[in-house]
Amino acid sequence: MSKGYNERSSEDLGWLPAWFGCSGFGPELKRKIKEYQLENDLEADGLCGPATYRRIYSDQVKDIDGEYIICNGQKIPIDWPHVVTFDENPGIKAPNGSYKRRMRGNDRQVDHFIVHWDATLSAKHCFKILKKRNLSVHFTIDNAPDATIRQHLDTSQIAYHAGGWNTRSVGLEISNAYSLRYQDYYIRRGHGPRPIIEGAKVRGRTLRPHLGFYEVQKRAAKALWEAVCFAHGIPLQTPTNPDGTERAETLSRAELNEYRGIIHHYQCSDRKIDCGGFDLTKWVNV
Repeated sequence: MSKGYNERSSEDLGWLPAWFGCSGFGPELKRKIKEYQLENDLEADGLCGPATYRRIYSDQVKDIDGEYIICNGQKIPIDWPHVVTFDENPGIKAPNGSYKRRMRGNDRQVDHFIVHWDATLSAKHCFKILKKRNLSVHFTIDNAPDATIRQHLDTSQIAYHAGGWNTRSVGLEISNAYSLRYQDYYIRRGHGPRPIIEGAKVRGRTLRPHLGFYEVQKRAAKALWEAVCFAHGIPLQTPTNPDGTERAETLSRAELNEYRGIIHHYQCSDRKIDCGGFDLTKWVNV
């Protein structure tokens, strides 16, 4: 199916449906653009051409007076007080060679927001390990009390974090050393004790007791995936069973090809167990 004018214009100019309050392309977006054009004395054809783009880009830059993340080169507001992007000081950008740049005109369809635990002591430590292994991720979330979100790549770029699903996903590493032996470390560093997760199951296997995420980290993750999913038109949903409980298993390739939403790493890889014990169904829509 050939692309419509607005979809081609979005790729060429770099604007997002989220700018007009929409999560994707279609009749609703065209209606919203037309409303915006009427309010701003522009030709009301429902098409975001150069004149409409210049006006709404100016509004985007003017209206963002709080924290933001960067999607497709544009600032997207995020409802979290502690965010550092790669273009800020002291921002940290993934090194060249650890990710794939999105070439202009190459359509990157983002379908999955993949959640990892980093199994390290801090987000800074996680980044060092990724760099050493020539891997990358779009976002990290550090420990309590701030749960600072750091963005290391524009979400239009392809991070190396989830194997065969890299090209279709945005990745997040949430700091958590996992093993119970690190509990004292977090207490000594002033982060406070982490919750201990017992009885969590992944693919029918009961995981050994392990450290869980701080509540503040979960709230940061919620703010982040709401911003990213809105910008890329990803549904705010997670794989569930018919009774509404979380699917604690790896989805088949056919299911993942069709699925769009937020997933654990273990739900797209049968070699992973992260983030077992973090019930996404209780956080995605609350």
